Amino acid sequence: MEDKKIIIKVRAIILHEGKLLVVRHPHDTSFVALTGGHLEWGEDVNMEDKKIIIKVRAIILHEGKLLVVRHPHDTSFVALTGGHLEWGEDVKECLSREIVEELGVKPEIGRLFYINNYTQSDGKQYVEFFFEIKNGVDYLDTTKLTRSHAHEIAEIVWISPTDDVRILPKLFAEDFKAGKVVSDEVRFIKG
Repeated sequence: MEDKKIIIKVRAIILHEGKLLVVRHPHDTSFVALTGGHLEWGEDVNMEDKKIIIKVRAIILHEGKLLVVRHPHDTSFVALTGGHLEWGEDVKECLSREIVEELGVKPEIGRLFYINNYTQSDGKQYVEFFFEIKNGVDYLDTTKLTRSHAHEIAEIVWISPTDDVRILPKLFAEDFKAGKVVSDEVRFIKG
């Protein structure tokens, strides 16, 4: 993995009066592309010590409750189940693999609801994609299922918006408590 690099590109879809804005790059004028760029660290950062990690998270809802997990390293908060992207996977393949490993059920992956971007003091930047899981009823009793990575989870919990529990990330928690998780727009979290 030392010689592998992941570049995260960001593209903009700009429409005006039914027309799409595209650009032609001077290095190759044989095609047009959406305008955009790629995710970078600040110029004053030593890139050799930095890593960008892509993660996926599952938003599993059933009858107004949310499935969350506690991790063994810190049980003071709950989080959405999910994990890290492996080399060559796309984000939906990763989410499916992680959910089967941790919960033992193949997910029906729906819409992308959130993108979370945050950095850690150890030089890691995380970009997380939060997807809707449409078959929430299948996760009501995961304790009886085969879970190859059950050791990664201290507890699986269904919570309601009124429960007094610390959910990370904080802005997602606020949306859950306000009943605003499901949306037609992707929301961006930075923190």
